Amino acid sequence: MAKKQRTYYVAKNDSWHTYEFLEKRKMNPKWRDAYFAAKQQRKREAIICAVLFLIFLVAIITSFILFNFYDGKSNTGNIVESAPAYSLEETLESSNSIKGGQDFNSVDDTQDYYYNQMKVSWQRAQDYRDSINDPEMRNSVQTPDGAVNGEYSQLLVEHPEDEQQINDAYQRIMRGE
Repeated sequence: MAKKQRTYYVAKNDSWHTYEFLEKRKMNPKWRDAYFAAKQQRKREAIICAVLFLIFLVAIITSFILFNFYDGKSNTGNIVESAPAYSLEETLESSNSIKGGQDFNSVDDTQDYYYNQMKVSWQRAQDYRDSINDPEMRNSVQTPDGAVNGEYSQLLVEHPEDEQQINDAYQRIMRGE
């Protein structure tokens, strides 16, 4: 079925015609006034459509902004009360500064150093998770065990010679010691 075309009223001969019909006869004096009237009407309709589209677009953007930022579920809202801040000094203190150029007196000192490194990672992740108010957001961040796994992998890459001590320290963390 063909699409019904828009027609324009021609008062001079009391008839309705399409814009294409009038456009073909724009140089004919009998149809010239009807052609310009139809052209003006099309321009008005196009301007009205454009203005309505812009109003609709502004309304959608405004409603998105209002509902997204002011409904209490925004990403910039009160998700984190106060994320714990750690400095390099705190990290070094928390690992008891055992490592001093990797001169360890015993295997236990080495294992304690790696244990403390992984424990600091675990504690940071736990503190961060505890500071998040939104349960959905809390579930989307890294778990403390995930942080320990990352630290464990990094230590294995950086210190392959101490693999046994790193593994023992990792097992202690996973057992909850």
